[in-house]
Amino acid sequence: MFLDSRAGKEFAEVKMGASTQDVIALLGKPDVVRPCGENLWWGGDGDYRGKNDGRCVTEVRYEYFLSAWGVGYSADGHVVSKCHYFSE
Repeated sequence: MFLDSRAGKEFAEVKMGASTQDVIALLGKPDVVRPCGENLWWGGDGDYRGKNDGRCVTEVRYEYFLSAWGVGYSADGHVVSKCHYFSE
């Protein structure tokens, strides 16, 4: 996928509790895998879900020019957060 806007359409379809396989089917293989951060989000800056209390252990990122889409997974591989990052 080359276009950030196409990824955004697919990103919107990522549901809470979806499996890793469900997300890969929508967005493909991620560009980056890293530990989750201290905070949880659902979509963007306006959708703060609170401090990461350990439920998010791995975040994958899909990198685009001036933005990235991140999906956070629990230890058992289910979606617990997602965020659109701008200009990182």
